[in-house]
Amino acid sequence: MSKKCPPDAITVTKAEKTWELNVFRCIMCGECVSGCPKDCITISNERAKTGAKEYIKILVPKVDSPKAAPSK
Repeated sequence: MSKKCPPDAITVTKAEKTWELNVFRCIMCGECVSGCPKDCITISNERAKTGAKEYIKILVPKVDSPKAAPSK
């Protein structure tokens, strides 16, 4: 995902399972959306409001796989 970002606005930290988006570098090209292996990124035409933080840090939660139902 971060490798496909033309303005290099996304930084992925695999060890911490986080990624950051520099909203002021983003050109809204959609490469991150099409390149996301989990299909979990969307894009909209909303822009950061005045006074917004430059970076948004996202924590990727660990999801346990569902347990099989007991057999009857």
